[in-house]
Amino acid sequence: LCCPDMRGLLAKVAGTLAALEVNILGARLETRQDGMAVDVLWISTPRGNVISDPAQLRRIGTTVAGVLKGTLKFEELTARIRTEPLGPALKRPQLSLNNEISENCTVLEVLAPDRLGLVYSIARCLTSLGLNIAFAKIATEKTMAFDVFYLTDSEGGKLPQDRWETVLSNLGQALEFPLAASPLPSASAARR
Repeated sequence: LCCPDMRGLLAKVAGTLAALEVNILGARLETRQDGMAVDVLWISTPRGNVISDPAQLRRIGTTVAGVLKGTLKFEELTARIRTEPLGPALKRPQLSLNNEISENCTVLEVLAPDRLGLVYSIARCLTSLGLNIAFAKIATEKTMAFDVFYLTDSEGGKLPQDRWETVLSNLGQALEFPLAASPLPSASAARR
């Protein structure tokens, strides 16, 4: 995916994929200096099978493009996401924030049981908190997701530690109750 970066981009893409019953196995998300998002996503069926049907791949691409262009209604699409786990939960979700790893960003590490829409739940929560995802690595191993997000606040700085408790609490709720109703902020407000 290569397009102008916008607030909630990952949430929109991940939500659209989850609504189409497409699982994100891994991803590498970057925003270039010129404001273009260059994202590579490894996707599969919820059971982990390769999506090789050209018609299905075209439908996925057309639907994501329609959501990003605003010609398809994102909220209607995501209302049908099923969020059952993709396998037995081996561990409870673990979340951590760190301001020492990166010079410019706060690093969020997420270890959680994988499920359809997990990336959507995380990205939607971060967006609703006014946070920007500058870079992310998303990985799945068997039934567990190992995701790392490099975050900035709305002004492009690291998150002060006095915000960490709120961020972690909201993320914990998002992982427990993945689709709590709250619309995504407008696309013009900030990045991802």
